[in-house]
Amino acid sequence: MPATQPDDDERLELRPFLLAAALWLPMSFFIWFMLRSAIVYPVIRLARAVLTTWVPELVASVGQTYHEMEVAVVAQLGAVAGLPGSVLAVDMQLNVLPYCYAIPVLMGLSIATPIGWGRTGVQLAIGIPVLMLVQAFGIIGDVLKRIAFDLGALVQGGLVEQGYAAVAGVAGQNAQAAAGAALASHGLTPTVIGVWYQFGYLILPPVSAVVLWILFNRRFIEALRPLPSPAATG
Repeated sequence: MPATQPDDDERLELRPFLLAAALWLPMSFFIWFMLRSAIVYPVIRLARAVLTTWVPELVASVGQTYHEMEVAVVAQLGAVAGLPGSVLAVDMQLNVLPYCYAIPVLMGLSIATPIGWGRTGVQLAIGIPVLMLVQAFGIIGDVLKRIAFDLGALVQGGLVEQGYAAVAGVAGQNAQAAAGAALASHGLTPTVIGVWYQFGYLILPPVSAVVLWILFNRRFIEALRPLPSPAATG
């Protein structure tokens, strides 16, 4: 049978939920920020497992310092006269927090929803791991974007600092071309990586938590009574 909308007498007031959300969202963000190193820990480990397994010729290692992910990228410089070697390790640092703020959003909305602590715990136990997978997806896209578009400039800048300014430009071009070829061998063209990065950075973080909350609390949302319009209360 199709779902029926609740009668007006059965509808819930929206205002108490909004007030509870206004209380719990800031508190959830405070807890999230205080525990940020622990919260990003599994996300970084997921990203590390994917990157070092999928593109080991480009990503040598992935580490963590507080809420930042440190990536050691292998740059192939080619045979450039005047350089001591043909391979250079380039360190990249990535702030993981911009990808992980969906977790406190889900926490605040779930706690503010009048469903009982048991169901709230179940929602968070399911939702937070799902969000961590989404966040790892975004972080991986960010690393791939940096390799695809920024590696050459990073190599050039690093070699200039080490005193190889005369050959830094050629080495940077070689490194960027080699990285592009390696990514293409995995089906990662600049267009694919650009779309991946934009989707994982601009769309998923603000949307994923709200979508999960809606899926978890469909009955509550359907039972909400909208706020009265100013004309009706005047």
